[in-house]
Amino acid sequence: MPGVLLTKETRFKGNPQLALKAARDRGAYLRRDFLDSPEWDRLAKLRGIRLPQWHVPAKPGGLRKYLKLFGIPVTEYLEQQNEKNLAEFQKLNPDWPLRAFVGMLLENWARDSGIWAEDIESEVE
Repeated sequence: MPGVLLTKETRFKGNPQLALKAARDRGAYLRRDFLDSPEWDRLAKLRGIRLPQWHVPAKPGGLRKYLKLFGIPVTEYLEQQNEKNLAEFQKLNPDWPLRAFVGMLLENWARDSGIWAEDIESEVE
């Protein structure tokens, strides 16, 4: 079809497996070597949420979704991090997946809710 641009999404429209592979390939540049990853998995289970897949970049829409899930106003987050907007996080951390951002939110939640303190006390006993 002349004049029609075929993107990966339109080429794979009828094949979900190929579409998923194309999405993962787009996220291949994202880091996966976070030492806290097993702790994020444990905390996500405690919180009752699913972590985003590793190939999903930390774009403003995803950041906003998880800030809302944790009950953190965007303006409060931006002020705390001294950032102008959510896109700045991605600019400062271009190789970070959304999963790592959510992991940091989980760590803050665990600290603020005393979950880590409870873990430490049970290890001492």
